[in-house]
Amino acid sequence: MGSHVPALPCPALPCAHPGAGVGGAKEAEKSLLSELIDKFKAKFGTDFTEEDVLPAFNAAENDPKVRAAAVVNDEDNYGVVFDKAFNGYMMDHVSTIDTLGKRHFGADRSFKSNLDRSARRAAWRMIRNEEGLDDL
Repeated sequence: MGSHVPALPCPALPCAHPGAGVGGAKEAEKSLLSELIDKFKAKFGTDFTEEDVLPAFNAAENDPKVRAAAVVNDEDNYGVVFDKAFNGYMMDHVSTIDTLGKRHFGADRSFKSNLDRSARRAAWRMIRNEEGLDDL
């Protein structure tokens, strides 16, 4: 996890980099993150969008260690790997998304905990689905 979020291929979600497209099953998977954002808007009064979370989420979801952990672990154990990666990528991204960064790393621990848990679950489910595995 360096000083910026790398541009990685994003098989399950529309990428934050140019040229990425959406279609078919990707739209159904995309709805997991859209649903997460809608819930956060309602619960925490945010106005951020899916595109604000995508760089860190895509980077974590496409991280080889995160993907490997999703395949061989249950969701709780996967969370140890996902949370570390997701938090690292979020730290890299906050300079461009100031409001989201302040909320994620701010005093409201419930916001961070809920975002981590929800993003972890969505990534875990999508990775396992892409790998042809069922939820445990």
